[in-house]
Amino acid sequence: MAWILFVIVLSLQHGNVDNGYYFVLVRFFEIGIILDLIFFGYSLFKSKLINMTDEIIYHEGDDIKVKYHLPKRFFCKVSYYYKISELFTSKKYRFKTKGELLIKDVKCDDYLITLDKVRCTSFFRFFFFTKRPKLKLSIRVYPKMIKCDLDKFQMVEEKESDLKGNDYTEISGFHKYEEGEDTRHIHYILSAKKGEYIVKEGSRNALKCYHYLFEAKDFKMALKSLGEIYYLFETYVLKNHEEMIVTYQDSDCLLLNRYDLYGFFDRVYEDFL
Repeated sequence: MAWILFVIVLSLQHGNVDNGYYFVLVRFFEIGIILDLIFFGYSLFKSKLINMTDEIIYHEGDDIKVKYHLPKRFFCKVSYYYKISELFTSKKYRFKTKGELLIKDVKCDDYLITLDKVRCTSFFRFFFFTKRPKLKLSIRVYPKMIKCDLDKFQMVEEKESDLKGNDYTEISGFHKYEEGEDTRHIHYILSAKKGEYIVKEGSRNALKCYHYLFEAKDFKMALKSLGEIYYLFETYVLKNHEEMIVTYQDSDCLLLNRYDLYGFFDRVYEDFL
């Protein structure tokens, strides 16, 4: 604002002064203000806030990166004002950044990140404009792995499986060749009889089903159990395409893939938070 007042005073007085240098200086500022206003207005008209946040799953210890930006801001300078709320700890704090928002080493919690205000300033700082988009972004931070052994399982049982496997020492069946299959497993004698490629199907050992009893009195205890489940699931279950059953609140939750795993995590979070 001080710049604008200064130029206004110069503009009002330049007609009363015969100094050539003074006149050029005033004209220079006047042209600068006009150009500044044109570029600033064009930037605001063409710009639209875009959220560049990666849609990924966060775990304890990760860094949350959030970025809103104006892709066509040209000569416009932008500042972003964020408000962050943590549900479990009830903490609230604010950030001001000119680009990416970075929250380091996050804890297990539900984060509500609000883009509270965007301040756009012209290149020469003669003009500014404030937007209040109130854009909200909810991010859930899951526990990290807690290493443990098989003793954490209440029971490990074997189940028969009819699924095809990769053990070709024992053939479980045959089927017509499909594009992309390994040609090393073609049964050439049978293929010659049928007049088309026939592929051998390998056998598979019995599946294992792991049982985990989930017990927790509060959110901190729940996070410890979830960290163990995360480790055991990735180490023993997902790696071998097997099954895991978690007994929680007198019901059994079957975990076969990561979708099931994070669905169970969300259920526990919603119960405790």
